[in-house]
Amino acid sequence: MYLKALEMENFKSFKEEVVVPLERGFSAITGPNGSGKSNCGDAVQFVLGPRSNKSLRAANAKDLIFNGGSSGKPARHCRVTLVFDNPADEEGRRKMSVESDEVRLTRSIRLTKTDNMVSTYILNGEESSLRSFRRLLTETNVRADGYNIVLQGDVTSLAKMTPMKRRKVLDNVAGVTSYDEEIKKAERQKTQVQEYLERIQLLEEELSGRMKELKKEREAALKYRDLQSELETAKTTMLQSMHRSRDEEIAFIIAEQSRYSDEALTLKESVRSGEKELLDLDDRLAEISRQMAEVLGEDSAELMQRINQMRISIDRNRDRTSDAENTIEEALEEIELIQKDADEASTAFTTHEVDIAAAQQKMNAAETALEKAEQAEDKARKALLEGDRQTIELTRTCGKTDKKFQMMSEASNEARLAHSLELQKVDIAAEQF
Repeated sequence: MYLKALEMENFKSFKEEVVVPLERGFSAITGPNGSGKSNCGDAVQFVLGPRSNKSLRAANAKDLIFNGGSSGKPARHCRVTLVFDNPADEEGRRKMSVESDEVRLTRSIRLTKTDNMVSTYILNGEESSLRSFRRLLTETNVRADGYNIVLQGDVTSLAKMTPMKRRKVLDNVAGVTSYDEEIKKAERQKTQVQEYLERIQLLEEELSGRMKELKKEREAALKYRDLQSELETAKTTMLQSMHRSRDEEIAFIIAEQSRYSDEALTLKESVRSGEKELLDLDDRLAEISRQMAEVLGEDSAELMQRINQMRISIDRNRDRTSDAENTIEEALEEIELIQKDADEASTAFTTHEVDIAAAQQKMNAAETALEKAEQAEDKARKALLEGDRQTIELTRTCGKTDKKFQMMSEASNEARLAHSLELQKVDIAAEQF
């Protein structure tokens, strides 16, 4: 892989579009002072994304746009494109993870109407970002602030460095530093995964305790529902039995009341007719007594005795009649008591119906509470299952991270070993000279 071409438009001293082709191997850009040779290097760094504009020899991003020169009109935008050759090797792999033989990285900036800066990144004609650019360039060990670009003064600075600083520079160029960064990143990720696993374990313990409580509440609710159902069934059966007994008793009382009423009417008619007959008999007896006294004279005493006996018999009949009337009145009072019992039974039945309705509402509320408890139990179970799933995934991720960490450690050790061998070769070559 190599840089095939550099395309610029309105970048610094380059007006409109300029294309600089670069061949494989070593390429040199020559020209007089002020022709823009250094601006070509600045254009390459501009696309790679340096951390500061100072490395581009510009105070701010506006200084990167063509200012019009001495007589031209200043531009409102600039654009630079790096064209990389990205062929596939024998195994089909590419340096950059882009399925294309040519990779075009384009960065442009433009001024808005309020002179604000807007920066745009384009990868092979599609909108991208600086992070994507750096990710692709990191795959090839290319960075804007790395040692793959040697600026003026870098060689002298490297020669004057201490051995320790020079060792860090060589590690950075050899790519060992990137392995160290990956190892540190993997360790940070491992720490985060372990913390997350601890959180999940705490959550799992909390949910387990909650599940036990919900299970107890569910069992209590089910038991309460069963007992409530049995209680309501027993109450319903008892009230139905009482209601049926009261209905039969009321029917019997109504029948007795009707019978007593009929008998009372019959007795009243008998008493009236008896009283009328007694009055008639008294009149007749008085008349007969008078006539007999006139006719018989002294023999009337025996007749009077018989008459008195008859009167006694009549008085007895009257007493019996009076007793019958008292019996009738007692029967009427009993009928009134029975009617009162019937009214109380009707009121008790109404109260029973109200109690049944209230019991039904309580049972519905208990069923609703049970459904909520079951829903809470389902949610807790799902949350627990989700926690188990996340725990498994995190365990797998941790395993992959450990494996990647081991691979990076091995690669770092190999790189350090190779670097040490190269340093030994350099030392041996220096001793020979």
